[in-house]
Amino acid sequence: MIKQPQLPQFVNQQAVVAAQNSASTPASIPAPTPIPRPSKVHVTKPLDFDSNDYDTFKRVIGFYLLAAYQDFAVEQDQILLNKAFIDPNQVTNAQYKLSNLQLGKKSYNEFFQQFEIYAQKARYDSQTHQTYLVSLLKIVLPLKAITHILSSCPKPVTYEAWKAQALTYKEIELEKKAIHYSFSAFSSKPHNS
Repeated sequence: MIKQPQLPQFVNQQAVVAAQNSASTPASIPAPTPIPRPSKVHVTKPLDFDSNDYDTFKRVIGFYLLAAYQDFAVEQDQILLNKAFIDPNQVTNAQYKLSNLQLGKKSYNEFFQQFEIYAQKARYDSQTHQTYLVSLLKIVLPLKAITHILSSCPKPVTYEAWKAQALTYKEIELEKKAIHYSFSAFSSKPHNS
């Protein structure tokens, strides 16, 4: 233990040692603040989209939030984009487009893809709304296809069965055309000698 008269001498020695230590080491330089890197994810501005592209915009924003989640203090579920951007007539427009969809010159695959997209946007489920979807198919499909579908055994009831039978009908028609074409190409009129 240090006695009272030795205390000032001890304090002076400690001050000298501290001064030597601080003189021998340079003053610590604060670490530089990290430069924020630009995001590698490109997000198109909302003004570049119209209401038809809202689903695409929402998907892009979702990817951006997943890629840069540490930059945001807000949870993804708390961002209420639907109230700001969703088209209130989207379901009605899809129902209208679905009811007016025509086969035209589209292939059956293209037709059914477009039909199912509109049905999904119109919130028609193939399980709960199958009678309505089948009734739309009865209007749109050609009479020969409907005759083929109704004469098939077992008779289709669901939308999926109608779709499968319609695609089968189209395959049969294409095979018939190919056989007819190949038969007519190989059979020629007899030559008069």
